[in-house]
Amino acid sequence: MTIDWDAITRELSPIPSFEDKMIRETDLRTSLDLLEAGRAPAGRRALAARSGPPVALIDELIQRADFSRLPWTSAATISNYIGAGFATLEALAEAEPEQAAARYHRYGASIGKNLKLGNEIENGQHGNSPGREVGRNA
Repeated sequence: MTIDWDAITRELSPIPSFEDKMIRETDLRTSLDLLEAGRAPAGRRALAARSGPPVALIDELIQRADFSRLPWTSAATISNYIGAGFATLEALAEAEPEQAAARYHRYGASIGKNLKLGNEIENGQHGNSPGREVGRNA
């Protein structure tokens, strides 16, 4: 007897997510593929038409893919940038560094988290007591 695993999978998950459909209906495999395909508004409309989600969702995915090009940037960090009011990488890049950091920290406080930027982590600013160096035998 042969088991039809594809039929079982279809039966257990009859409604594919838009991500599944996007992967099946397009040749996109990475966030950089998505970024390239959606570079222009016409490309975003074409992606939405082929894969189903609204163009607004495709736009958000494109912006997240753009943020993902930053070194050491996780999905959570991207969500924090967006939550802090930087909907695009361009908006973050155009912000004055001090103002961007202040907005990022205000957002972190609003969600009850002590968010740190990369330079704060590298400089050992982990919320430890003053004068305590992180990562060193002091």
